[in-house]
Amino acid sequence: NCDVATAKNNIEKAIELQEEVLPTIALIKELKARGYNLYVLLKDRFQAEIWGIDSPYVPMTDSFRYVDALNPEELSKMDMEDAVIVDTIALVANDASDINEAEALEKIFGTYRELLKVVKEGHARRFVFFSSGGTVYGDSHEPICENSALHPVSLYAKSKAGIEEVIRNSGADYLILRLSNPSHVLSCLQTSVKP
Repeated sequence: NCDVATAKNNIEKAIELQEEVLPTIALIKELKARGYNLYVLLKDRFQAEIWGIDSPYVPMTDSFRYVDALNPEELSKMDMEDAVIVDTIALVANDASDINEAEALEKIFGTYRELLKVVKEGHARRFVFFSSGGTVYGDSHEPICENSALHPVSLYAKSKAGIEEVIRNSGADYLILRLSNPSHVLSCLQTSVKP
């Protein structure tokens, strides 16, 4: 677990290691400059293609393929051989609620079980899942580390934590990222880190 002293010590170490912190800040700034569009950030470095449903991001890509990524039959038609699949989908909004939460969650988890079966059978190299860096831990007034216990409260948080478990049990090669909103961290670092 992570206590306040450990968290402060970690922040101080990060500030001391500017050569490691500054590239992260630069990456976040570059992502912001590109409209927070992950595809635009990656396309010059990797062979990247966006698969999904219509969204405001479609005009920002030059390689979009319409596919219902949560429909196993449709997804199985895609060539995933040796691909890294990056899942940035949230099936429920952060403030969502549902009358039958258990039913909604089981539907989401069932969808992911099928999705991961297709990904594994398609011989994808890795499945990368963007989880939540805050809500899966619940309400906490203490610093949180990746190994802190999960206490999801909202439907959104329960869906993210449950999907993580489905991924871990899938047999697919995976990476789960618990990303958080870096704006507070950036504002703290910008006052301490000199370019």
